[in-house]
Formats: sequence, C-alpha cells, structure tokens
Amino acid sequence: SRIVLILTGSHAGMIEREILAYRSPLYGRATDSIHLQPLSFHAMSQFLPKYSIEDRIMIYGCVDGIPLYLEELDPNVSLDKNLELLLTRNVMLDDAGSLLRDQLSEPRNYVAIVESIAAGFTRLSDISKMSGMDEGSSSKYLSVLQKLGVVERQVPATVSRPSQSKQGRYHVTDPYLRFYYRFIAPQRTLIESGRLAQPMANLKQHLPSFVGKNAFEELCREWILNQADAGKLGLIPRRVGAYWGRKSVDRSGLEIDVMAINEDDHQLLLGECKFTQEPINARIVRALIEDKSPKVDVDRTKTWQTQYVFFSRHGFTPDARAAIKGVHCQWVDLDRLDSELA
Repeated sequence: SRIVLILTGSHAGMIEREILAYRSPLYGRATDSIHLQPLSFHAMSQFLPKYSIEDRIMIYGCVDGIPLYLEELDPNVSLDKNLELLLTRNVMLDDAGSLLRDQLSEPRNYVAIVESIAAGFTRLSDISKMSGMDEGSSSKYLSVLQKLGVVERQVPATVSRPSQSKQGRYHVTDPYLRFYYRFIAPQRTLIESGRLAQPMANLKQHLPSFVGKNAFEELCREWILNQADAGKLGLIPRRVGAYWGRKSVDRSGLEIDVMAINEDDHQLLLGECKFTQEPINARIVRALIEDKSPKVDVDRTKTWQTQYVFFSRHGFTPDARAAIKGVHCQWVDLDRLDSELA
C-alpha cells in the first residue's frame, strides 16, 4: 500500500481511549505514536519579536510554548494588554475544562485536585484536605493525572529512588493549567462580566512571583541541562531538580531552587533563582554557600566538589560577587540565560 494515514488530536486521553486502546479498531497497528511537545522558550522571540526577555518569560509562564495560545497575542501591544487578552479570550476560558473533561470521568474531583495544587498545596495530606477527599481517593486521582502528564510528583534531587521517598510534592506540569487555576478560575465571574479591574490588579501583583517560582526556575534547570550536554558545566548530572529538607530532620524549611548531582563523582551544583525587582546581594550568596549547602542531605563521609550558580532577573550587586570567597560560581542574568538557551 502507498497510503500513509496520520491521525492527530489535541487530547492525549481521547486518542488513547478511542484509537490506541485494547478494544479500539487500530489497537496494535500504529507504526509510531508521537506526543508533540510545546515549542521551546526560544520560539517566543518569533511570536513576540519586540518583547524583552523579561516580558517573554512572563508570557511563557502563562501559556508555555503552545502555538494556539501564542497566536492569541498581539506582538504590537504592551505586556499588560496581552495579559488582558489572555484573561478574556474564549480559548483561554474554555480549554481548561475541556482538557480535563474530555479525558476523564468524574472531572469535578480531578479539577478539585488540580485547583488545590495550583493554589500552592503540594503535599498529599494538604491536597486531600483542600479538595475535601480522603488521602486514598486523592492518591487514586493523582495517579491518573500523573499518567496523563497533567501532574507530576517531584522529590529532592538527592533522592535516587523517588517512588520510595516520603518527601514527594505534587506539581501541575502544564503552565496554562497552572495559570488558569491560579488567576482565571477564581475570578471567572468578574472576567466574563467584563469587570477586569480586579482580575488585572491581582494578576499584575502576583504574576512575577508565580512566574519566578514556576517557569523561571524551570528555565534555569533547562539551562543546566543544556550546559551539561555542551560539556560546559564541569559535571555530568545524574539528576537535575530542586532540593528541600526532610521536616523530621530539618525544621528550618530548607529549600534550594536548583540542584544537579552526580553521586559517582561526588559532585554537586547548587543554584538560587531570583525573579524579583532587586538584584542578588551578598546576603543571598552567603545564605546558599554558608548556610544551605552544608545542610544538603548527602553522604558526608565523602568529600563533595560543589559549585554554585545564581540566576537573576535584575543582576547582581558588587558585594554579591565579592562574597563567593574563591568557590566556583557562575552568574546568569536574563541576557545570558536567553542566549545560551537558544
């Protein structure tokens, strides 16, 4: 046969259920199955060529690299105007419901789970409490959401067996869903009635911290992977992620934004990401090097080679650069991040 049949669809769950599942006519007959990923961050410069790297990160944190959403934007208007477009476009208002409804039975329970995580409740016990379910039910729904790629369970980068760790935190992987349930869903009534003053004020106030904690940190980890692949990092990481201490051991709330680890060579990379209006100063540098680094849960009978990297939206103060005290350290501002991610 010279026929090549290509079937495409936007909902992975429906494709799996209606086309690839055991009882479907095409079960076992697909030559290949490709799960298309969003465009890279670098592609944002082609959609918004006049935007600064800072503003592109803001937009990327709302819609990722999904062309359908990016095409809703106007490259000739300000960031605020495009944020207003993101609040009001029908596709932005409707896609969240259809993404879950078309793939899942009992969508209400799944939505409650996603809403809880998007609101900042990342541990199973907190998610269960906020969504009004027992932990057994929540765990079942979370398992389905993980299989669909809507949610992921993260553990500290030092953990080599994630499934056995009790330090797991749940995270909404889709930036659009994070954005929708954080900024659109709670104020949807106002948005649909055209009363945008309060939703826009809320968005402008909280978007930088939202983007900093999600998209910016993810881009910083992507930078680490790219640098490692290019042989420019000085270590080949086995895992790249974040780090947080065990509550039963460390009551200080220790958190490190970026970590790369290679246990075989006893190498660590620790990083701080700041998407704030203030530059990184000496206090932040010393906190990572002197306070946080010694508390990382690794085999302290070994000598670890540790390097540091600081990512900043607004650069670094002179006293920050002077505070490194001879350790191996890299400074990554937005221009460097942008050029090296490209």
